[in-house]
Amino acid sequence: MESLIPANLGVVGELIGAVLFWTVLWPFFLLGLLLTPIINVALRTTLHRDLRYRNYQNYQDALLAFKRKQRDFWFNLSPFEFERKIASLYSRHGYRTTVTPASGDEGIDIVMYSGAEKIIVQCKRHGSPIGPAVVRELYGALAASNAQSAILVCTGGFTRGVYEFARDKPIILLDLDRILELEKNAA
Repeated sequence: MESLIPANLGVVGELIGAVLFWTVLWPFFLLGLLLTPIINVALRTTLHRDLRYRNYQNYQDALLAFKRKQRDFWFNLSPFEFERKIASLYSRHGYRTTVTPASGDEGIDIVMYSGAEKIIVQCKRHGSPIGPAVVRELYGALAASNAQSAILVCTGGFTRGVYEFARDKPIILLDLDRILELEKNAA
C-alpha cells in the first residue's frame, strides 16, 4: 500500500490508503475469507475421492490376485486331492459325502446324500473343456447306481456337446466358476 501513496502526504495519504483499502481491496479480502472454507471442502472432497479411487483400485487388484490364487489352487491339486476337496466342499454345505477308492470306482468319485437322496459325483481336474463322452459315462453310472442325480465337476469347463447331452437329465455341471461360488457360500 505504501508504494502507491507518497510518504509526504501524511494524514491525507492515510485517508487515501484507507479509502483505497475499503473500496478496492476489501471486497477481495472478504471474498477470500468467504471462499476459503468452500475451497478447502472442495479440495478435501477431491482428495478424498482420489484416495477412495486409489483404495478401490488397490482392492480390485488384490481381489484379482486372490481370484488367480484360488484358481491356481484348484488346478494344482492332484486328482485324488481334487476329489477330496470337492467332497469337503459339499460336506460344508450339509451333504454326507464319501470319496470312493481310486480303483474300481466305476466312474463315481464321490457318493453324497442329502437326506434320502443319493447323488453321485465325477471329478475331472482338467485345464481344458471336456467332451460329451465323460457325461455319457456318468449318465450310465447314474442308471447303474440307483442314484437320483449326478454332478460332473470339471475345472476346465465343458463343451457345448456336454451341455446338450446333460439337458433334461438329472445331471448338474459344475465348472471352476461354480466351484468358487460354492466355496464362497460354504459354511
